[in-house]
Amino acid sequence: MALSGPWWLLGILAFNRISPNHPGLQVGWIWLALGWLVLTSVPARVGMLLIARRLLLADLRPGRYPRASWITSRLWFVERLAELVHLESLAGTPWAARYARLMGHRIGDGARLGTIPPPTSLIAVGDRATLEPDVDIHGWWIDGHELVVGELRIGDDARLGTRAVLMPGASVGDRAEVEAGAVINGHVPAGQRWAGSPARRAGEAGAGWPQTDVPASRCAVA
Repeated sequence: MALSGPWWLLGILAFNRISPNHPGLQVGWIWLALGWLVLTSVPARVGMLLIARRLLLADLRPGRYPRASWITSRLWFVERLAELVHLESLAGTPWAARYARLMGHRIGDGARLGTIPPPTSLIAVGDRATLEPDVDIHGWWIDGHELVVGELRIGDDARLGTRAVLMPGASVGDRAEVEAGAVINGHVPAGQRWAGSPARRAGEAGAGWPQTDVPASRCAVA
């Protein structure tokens, strides 16, 4: 609430500026623009999250921790802050990989991130791997009285379907495919296709995909 309050205040001050006859406080446009740049812009929100990630989770490692521990509280705070700053719009854009690397994740060249790795996860994504939207790659969960944190590994040219879930410590081999909605708890060998909850082998990766390239459009380009 303390962080989101100034954002609402800037909006109110901007409305007062648009309506000169409004009895509210009048603030110049220069100050409003500076306030937006420092508090509300995407670089400012990324900076807030980056500082919190570096200060609070620098010592985050795979393992089991007491649920009522200081590291659990820190992880929860960074997770809530990530929800507050709303950076999901970066998913699927060229900025997604840059943002993920800035948060300390290992992202390979040509990786396509339809889902942005959370700042609370420990993840490595290989070259040209594809993450479709809404993939759960947090890599941690609450198991009874313990916080379980695991490192996630996604190989080169691997593909994760939308709404797939990688449990803590899960890994996906090179060129493997995880179907939409599958729950991976363990390792998916290279070149295999897994599906289901819990996931099981469903064939070879790439089976059923077209063997030829999409034909070029015959429509004339103006």
